[in-house]
Amino acid sequence: MQRNSTKIISYAQNAEDIVLQRALSQVDEGFYVDIGAWHPINESVTKVFYDRGWQGINIEPQAKHIEYFYKERPRDINLQLAISNNPGQIALWIPKYSALATCCTELLDSKIPDYSNPEKHQVPALRLEQILTEHAKNKTIHFLKVDVEGYETSVLYSNNFEVHRPLVLVIEAVSPRTGEPTWHLWEPFLLSKGYIFALFDGLNRFYVREESRTLLPKLAIPANCLDGYITLREWKIERELAATIKRIG
Repeated sequence: MQRNSTKIISYAQNAEDIVLQRALSQVDEGFYVDIGAWHPINESVTKVFYDRGWQGINIEPQAKHIEYFYKERPRDINLQLAISNNPGQIALWIPKYSALATCCTELLDSKIPDYSNPEKHQVPALRLEQILTEHAKNKTIHFLKVDVEGYETSVLYSNNFEVHRPLVLVIEAVSPRTGEPTWHLWEPFLLSKGYIFALFDGLNRFYVREESRTLLPKLAIPANCLDGYITLREWKIERELAATIKRIG
C-alpha cells in the first residue's frame, strides 16, 4: 500500500476504502467484487487492497475502461459486462463524463447537463449470482461494492444472498441526478437477507452480514482524521510542491 509519511493514500471518491481498510486490516489475502469499477486507480475503492496483495473481480461495461484494468490489474478477474436481474443485451448510456454511465433510463433527461447527448451502447448483461458462482465459488468475498448510477436495485436482486454472502456491502445510495436517497428501493431486501446497516457516509450505505456483526463498530464511523489518511489529490499536490521547492531552492 502506498503511503505518504505515515498516511495511507485514499484513492476512493469518498474515502470508502479507508472505512473498509479499518474493518478489514487483519485480512492479508482478501477478495473483493467491484461492480461499476470504472478505473483501477482514480476513484477506486479497491486500489489499496490490490496493492496489499488482495485479488478480486472488477466488472465494468465500458470497453475503454476495462482496458485499463487489463493493464493495471493482471491478478484480478476483469469482465466487460453489466450486471442485471434481466440477463441478455442491455443498453448502456455513456455521457461526456464516463463515470456517470448508466443502464437506468430514468436518468436520461436532456435538461440535466451530465446526461445530455449520451452515447448508446449495447452490452452483455449477466446476473451477479452467475458471476460469483463461476468466478468466486468457495471464496470468502470480503466486500462487494456497487456503484452503477441508479441501477443498484437490479444488481442486488440478481444475487442469491443465501449462497454468496459478502462480509461487507458498500452501495451507492443516492440519485446521481438529484442526490436524493434511493436506498428505500433495495434496503428492505438486504435486511431480509440477514444484512445489518452500519453506516451512511453521505453517498454510500455500508452493511455487514449478520454472521460478521463483530465488524460493526469499525464500519459504523466515517473516515476521519484518526484514520491517518490523505487523499490521492492531496498526495499529488504535496509531491508537486516538494518537486517545485527542490527545483527552485
